Amino acid sequence: MSGGRPKGRAGIPLLCLVRPDDQGSLLQAVDRYLRGGDQAGSRRAVIPHALYGYENPGTGNHDTAPPTMQDVDDVRRVLVELSRKLSKGANSGQGQILFQRLWLLNWLMNQDVDVEQDNARPVLLRGLRDRDASRGQSSDAAGTGGDPLAELADRVPNQWVALVVWVAVRYFRPLWFPMKASGRIAWTGAEYRWARRQPHLAPHDPGSFIGFAERLTAAARGEEDPEQLLRLLVNAFLADLRAAYRRRLWHPSGARHTAYAVVLLDGVTAANGGCRLLQLINDVRNDTGLFDPLLVIAKGEDAPLVAGVTAPAADTATVYRRWGYRIVADSRARIHNAWFMTLAVPPRPGGPARGTGGEALGVTPPLGVDRAPLWSRTWVVLTVMMLLIGVPAGLAYRRWSAGVAAFSAAHCGLGDQDPDAANLTTIDGECIGVSATGHAFQPGAARTSDVLSKIGWLNRLAEAKRETSGRPLISVAFIGILSRPGAPDATLISRREELEGIAAAQLRQLQLAGNDSPIVRVLVGNAGNDMRHGPEVARILHTIAETDRTVAGVVGLDQSRAATQRTIRALSAYGIPMVAATLSADVLDELTPMYFQVAPDNRRQADFVAGYADMLRPAGGDLPRRYRLVRSADPDDTYAVSLAGDLTRSLGEHGFATDGDRAIQPISAATTLDGTAEPRKVGGTFCGYPGIVVFAGRSEDFEQFVTGLGAACGTDRARLPQIIAGDDISEYVADVPRRNLQNTVSFDFVSFALGAEQCANGPGTVDLDSARRDLAATVQETFPGQPNYFAMSCAELSQPSLDGHAPLSYDSVMAIVRAVEYLREPTGTDADVPVTPQTVWTGLHEVAFDGTSGRIDFRTGQVTAAKAILMLRSLPGGVAGPEVEQRVACRTAGTAPVCAVGKPARPRPAAAG
Repeated sequence: MSGGRPKGRAGIPLLCLVRPDDQGSLLQAVDRYLRGGDQAGSRRAVIPHALYGYENPGTGNHDTAPPTMQDVDDVRRVLVELSRKLSKGANSGQGQILFQRLWLLNWLMNQDVDVEQDNARPVLLRGLRDRDASRGQSSDAAGTGGDPLAELADRVPNQWVALVVWVAVRYFRPLWFPMKASGRIAWTGAEYRWARRQPHLAPHDPGSFIGFAERLTAAARGEEDPEQLLRLLVNAFLADLRAAYRRRLWHPSGARHTAYAVVLLDGVTAANGGCRLLQLINDVRNDTGLFDPLLVIAKGEDAPLVAGVTAPAADTATVYRRWGYRIVADSRARIHNAWFMTLAVPPRPGGPARGTGGEALGVTPPLGVDRAPLWSRTWVVLTVMMLLIGVPAGLAYRRWSAGVAAFSAAHCGLGDQDPDAANLTTIDGECIGVSATGHAFQPGAARTSDVLSKIGWLNRLAEAKRETSGRPLISVAFIGILSRPGAPDATLISRREELEGIAAAQLRQLQLAGNDSPIVRVLVGNAGNDMRHGPEVARILHTIAETDRTVAGVVGLDQSRAATQRTIRALSAYGIPMVAATLSADVLDELTPMYFQVAPDNRRQADFVAGYADMLRPAGGDLPRRYRLVRSADPDDTYAVSLAGDLTRSLGEHGFATDGDRAIQPISAATTLDGTAEPRKVGGTFCGYPGIVVFAGRSEDFEQFVTGLGAACGTDRARLPQIIAGDDISEYVADVPRRNLQNTVSFDFVSFALGAEQCANGPGTVDLDSARRDLAATVQETFPGQPNYFAMSCAELSQPSLDGHAPLSYDSVMAIVRAVEYLREPTGTDADVPVTPQTVWTGLHEVAFDGTSGRIDFRTGQVTAAKAILMLRSLPGGVAGPEVEQRVACRTAGTAPVCAVGKPARPRPAAAG
């Protein structure tokens, strides 16, 4: 009977002893033994136990019939009597066992309240509150014993202390009980919390304890199922025992119970309720599956009908061992006699002891009871409390430092005083959010972090400039991909170029004189890899815009993917206009009228590619006018899906026959897509293909594609096919170290890197206007040691690093600046038009100017129409690596593109034709 934790034991059986004509002597002897009366030796073990004798054996099998309300009252009476005996002082050597759940149910069942009356609920609540105030630590506590706090207030001699006590009684107690009964306070009100969660009698009032309480009152419980009421009472009795024995650091008294409680039921028959109580304990244990620290020893002249096989008492060890083997499976199967273990006890020597004082168990050794663990003893608890009081500063510091560390980890390593902390959060290992101070979203990306730091510095200059110049300040938010976990800095080269273009626009506005043109502050937002957290960044920006009235619009928006579309929709829902720099998917401008785009769309790009293919393979020529499309299989990649469809249409309209397409498995895809192969493997299958290979996908997939093609063809350059790739490939071409790894395959690719419209008339050496030359010089001064992404002449447009991202981003910011300038133009009225995201959207419809990337004109649509496009060719090189030449440039003249064939911008190897 050693207590404590079960240590792997499945439970304790219901021990049924069968002994005819016993006259109660056997369990009386066990009762004396548990009290220590029949134990040999001087040290007596304290075993909490209770003996209940059924006086009326009855006749028949009443306990097997469906229960009635009378059976509920009979079982309740027995359980309450057992709880009283188990909780009395004689059984408190290891700590008092309180049956709060059972006593609460018993009190409710004793309440004669008519629930149909209007005042029934207030009366019941008042009684519960009074009962709780009297601590409710007796089975019949009904709130009639007086309120201890009120009595204390009457006895306190000091009137001021009495006043404090009276205020507590008058105002605090009515508030305290509802909170306690709600079960929301973890360290108190366990019986109310249990009542709301127990499985046998759910409250009609959802989530309300009072709805449960009303159903147990004397007037209302007649409508309930007696079987459920019986199980509720037994479950409460067992739950109270479990709670008393539960070992927790904050509940050390539970550890002092080192011996299981013992209940002795004498005179059990199938007609007096004893068998019904045993069956209920069996069923509730099956239902809950929980360990109960209770040993029940029942004795009768006949075995209970459901008890199963009766074995001789001499075989107790064997029977118990077999019972232990099967109890887990039997209990899970809810077998009706899973917990019963029935033993036949031989008659007392000399016959039944009628009229005697019972029998003795003979000389028996004292029960072995473990000592309570040291930490549960009172003096240890007091010592621990003193230590806790003595070192509060240390504990408080540890908690504070842990909170600081947790906050920092959740907010990208920032402290709670950092101005960016509220707008940055760590999601899946990436720093997501919006920064105004130049926060490094991926610290390992040193060059990108340097540009971000420079933007933070320019923001501080912009704030100071506003104070001294009186010029208006607007905030333009960049949202893009500024982190790729585990990827090197080089994978962010295009994002870095975009940021430098934005910083160049910011710098230009800072250096302007006058009072009309706005100063630009840049908010940098990271939407994470593949823009997957873009909607969250949009929400953060909206929160900023609610208090920061300078927010004018958004630029950036990388990669036309499903996540990008969700970001665009979110920004539109918040009423924030967007001017995308490099996006080109066809459907984006159809998502919302708040979206604008400075790059040509995929329709124009596809028409340009088809026109260029006509130049390469004119009708009637010797070369076959056939092509095969290599496309990304990612359905969420809106850019690739859109471009593939447009290319198929346009090439077909130009008379090119298709040899089908090949779907590649994108490197960025999280799962394997059906009918695809890795880009490198697909590339190896095109060696010797006579037609044109048209690539519609992402730069990282194209890199693997040409690597596989180069490996398959080897040094046989004649077998390399002609390749034309979309504009996204320019990101790969601009990353010279990556491109140098593949030095055998030449390919043509679309670029938006035109410096001005006049370059579309031919590459030549036509100089750009002086304003653009000044801008290029300023950028070179601001970012020393880095490539200058702003060309100073048409001849420089063929530089490998010029993928057009910087000029396009520059023009997107300037489009918002021009919209604000339009709003500030004199209107002939005294009223000034406020600069808000909504008015900026209106102003964008009036924007038209020559940008660094070409003509920007939103007067006729959301996508600028007259935008020049460039075709570049990457050529294999020698030691110096690959070179790039300008092949053709196109501009819009009316409704048709006008193209001019280019010449190499610098010498290239003779082997490259």
